[in-house]
Amino acid sequence: MPRGWWLSLTAGNLVPIVGVLLLGWEVGVVLILFWIQNGIVGLANIVKIAAAGGPIEPPRGIGRTFRLAGVVGSADAPTPALRIANAWSFAFNYGGFWLFHGLFVMLIASGLLFDPAPLPSDLSAWVPPLSPSVWLGAATLGVLALADLVGWFRAGMHRTTSCVAQSNEPYRRVIPLHVAIVVGSALVLAMGQALALIVVLVVVKTGIELGLEARVRSA
Repeated sequence: MPRGWWLSLTAGNLVPIVGVLLLGWEVGVVLILFWIQNGIVGLANIVKIAAAGGPIEPPRGIGRTFRLAGVVGSADAPTPALRIANAWSFAFNYGGFWLFHGLFVMLIASGLLFDPAPLPSDLSAWVPPLSPSVWLGAATLGVLALADLVGWFRAGMHRTTSCVAQSNEPYRRVIPLHVAIVVGSALVLAMGQALALIVVLVVVKTGIELGLEARVRSA
């Protein structure tokens, strides 16, 4: 298990706090940044799944040596084909969930979700303008995710982690966080985007994420 995971996670969540306090980011920008962060988590997990060569639990009713062993391999030695298949399946499912959630993120961030007028036909109006500082923040999150991925490999997790288990890992915390962030952001918008409320949203998100991640790692 990589050490210092909490440090990387906390540093990633400090990015929007710095943006809110020093750069004047509104809740819509923070919401978009959280959405981008979840996309980065998904991309990193695709790499982890494809590299995870640890033993896996065979499907019910199938022995330790799977059918089509030349393609799938055994429970103790899954083939690259099985790992890539799991990575592809994760990319399809997680990517669809992420894109669908992104639709609501953009509608909330642009204010269109609370506008009684019909949605504009020009989809570019659904995306609020983003300053260079936001893209710098997104790049910072990417660098932190890359450092976490390198630490995962250095710790030898790719030798012991199951590709099947790894494909399920992000959902344990991402789905509850999606719900909490959307609901919290909607409340902040409804109450006037007070600076303190935005900071509280980020802090609560960080606390939930740390708690869920600690629970997963201690299981």
